[in-house]
Amino acid sequence: MQEVKTVTIREIVQTLMIRTHITAADLAREMGWTRQYAAKKVRFETLRVRDLIAYAKYCNCEIAFKDIETGEYFDVMRAGLGDPVHAMRGRVMYRNDKAGALANNFFMDGINKFGADGTAVEYYKAINGKIFRVQYFKDDPKKFLLDLVEKEEVDDFIKKYGDTLDRRAKADEEPEMFDDED
Repeated sequence: MQEVKTVTIREIVQTLMIRTHITAADLAREMGWTRQYAAKKVRFETLRVRDLIAYAKYCNCEIAFKDIETGEYFDVMRAGLGDPVHAMRGRVMYRNDKAGALANNFFMDGINKFGADGTAVEYYKAINGKIFRVQYFKDDPKKFLLDLVEKEEVDDFIKKYGDTLDRRAKADEEPEMFDDED
């Protein structure tokens, strides 16, 4: 078995900055943080995975996982915002809590989870590689529709709505426990 090299968050961020010529100030600005706060997040290794992924994307890079035995790269599964549901399609059980969310139209106005028609849609990629759509209904939380779909449908949906999963208006995320002094 191949030896696994471990790296720290700090090493990853430093490597991204060196290879892409992006400064710590650029990182802070992109994340909506002060430069001091960003430095502390990196120094104390408290960057969340989603922050690291966002920073890598800003650097025109991606973070990938690779199966050491097969050499196959695979996507990180993102949790969706829809309530957990499951349904059989063919002879396969599809569960959104065991699949990676691809896109949705929740909180399109930043406040309301459902659209004006009282519905919302979220697309998922199952472990078997199949893509499915779940439609949720505001008036009946137990009601849902789960259907297998083609990749082209998801691509069209992403062109229209984007692939941001959580559009809720956010308060300033900088915690009060950190001061801006180094």
